[in-house]
Amino acid sequence: MKKIFFLLTIASVLLSCEKAIMPNSESADAEKTFETLWQTVDRGYSFFEYKNIDWNNVYQTYRSQINNNMTDREFFSRVFHFILQ
Repeated sequence: MKKIFFLLTIASVLLSCEKAIMPNSESADAEKTFETLWQTVDRGYSFFEYKNIDWNNVYQTYRSQINNNMTDREFFSRVFHFILQ
């Protein structure tokens, strides 16, 4: 029983210190993430013409609002509106 408690305690400490233990990955790069998202939708979504969406214009509008200094909340808010187009 003591071993289980000890292991659970160690696991919870390690998991709560994730940012201190694990360095930031490239996925935290908002500009790169936005570019990857835009390219993925550009290649995989087939209804732009049908829905009369100028996808390149959407890119130009939202790309200027994305930078690596924004918070995650700001980034996801912009991406949410971007995807609603």
